[in-house]
Order: sequence, then C-alpha cells, then structure tokens
Amino acid sequence: LDDYMRRLEEAEKNAQIAEAKIAERDQRIMEVERLLNCMAQEKGDLIKKLCECEQRLRGLDQIDHADRAVAK
Repeated sequence: LDDYMRRLEEAEKNAQIAEAKIAERDQRIMEVERLLNCMAQEKGDLIKKLCECEQRLRGLDQIDHADRAVAK
C-alpha cells in the first residue's frame, strides 16, 4: 500500500510539472502570436506608407518633367 501511495504521489507530482510546462509553453505561444500580429500590423502600415511615398515621387517626377518642358 505504501508503494502504491508513493507511486501515486510521484505521478501527481509529474502531472503537475507537466501542466506547469504546458502552461508556460502556452504563454510563450500567445506572446509569439501577439508579436506576429503586431508585426503584421506594422508591415501593413509600412506598405501603405511606401505606396504613398511612391505616389508622391511619381507626382514630383511629373512636375519635374513639366518644369523641364516649360524651361525649354
């Protein structure tokens, strides 16, 4: 009976350790997912800004070409 109780306590202890490791891993996964979501948002913002800058450059290039044509 003592051996059975000792093995039961050992199994409970191992189960608690495993549960703690799973909880820690889940927490790390949630943090990685949060960071990935932030990175995706930042990527979207940067792409939008890049498109706006490229459009502005095209507009400035058109103005530059028009100014050169007038200067000739």
